[in-house]
Amino acid sequence: MPALAPQLKRDPLGAESPFSPHPGTARVHAPPPVTGLAAEEWLLATPDEVCLAFLRAEWDKVAQVTSWYDRGLIDTPDVANQSQNALRRLILGSWRDPLLQRIPGDTQWHRVRFLQDGHLGQLLVIGSSDWVDNRDRNELRRVALRRPQTLRLAPGNWSQPVLWSHDRTGPFSILEGNNRLTSYVQTPQLGPMRVECFVGLSPTVCIWHLPDHAP
Repeated sequence: MPALAPQLKRDPLGAESPFSPHPGTARVHAPPPVTGLAAEEWLLATPDEVCLAFLRAEWDKVAQVTSWYDRGLIDTPDVANQSQNALRRLILGSWRDPLLQRIPGDTQWHRVRFLQDGHLGQLLVIGSSDWVDNRDRNELRRVALRRPQTLRLAPGNWSQPVLWSHDRTGPFSILEGNNRLTSYVQTPQLGPMRVECFVGLSPTVCIWHLPDHAP
């Protein structure tokens, strides 16, 4: 006697299968795809590595301070050396403490590979009084229109920009690299951009993140 075919349940959407759910069973939907900067490679980083990136970017701009110190602190750094880390933090803090002290203390830092052209729409310039304009809500591409600058250093020669947000989906406020990134939007011929960056994440309100400002 031939084997009987199994009884099929009728799928509410029309498909017939012995694995069809019972009537009323909730369907499991696939999570949305990860896109934007969240889709890049994220590695844990330390505040000492972020401090080094800040200091490298600004060393030559503050020669009246940095000329007193050995440039090897940024050219051949040892981030496992706590004495070096403390000295770099001291040097940077001599002009950047007003910014650094107001980054939430529970910020978790990440090294992200890579920040690219397609992520520019997720970036906001820093929410400090000299950058804020409620007409464009500090969106990088729109800020570049009101503050045109010419980029002189190709992205491949940058120190890592430093960004901050509440989660990996952004938007991301630029803590270090505002002028470079604003200039890049106006000077894309020096691209494409594909640079490593640091991103800090925290659930805590941050004054430098314009979406956290009271309306």
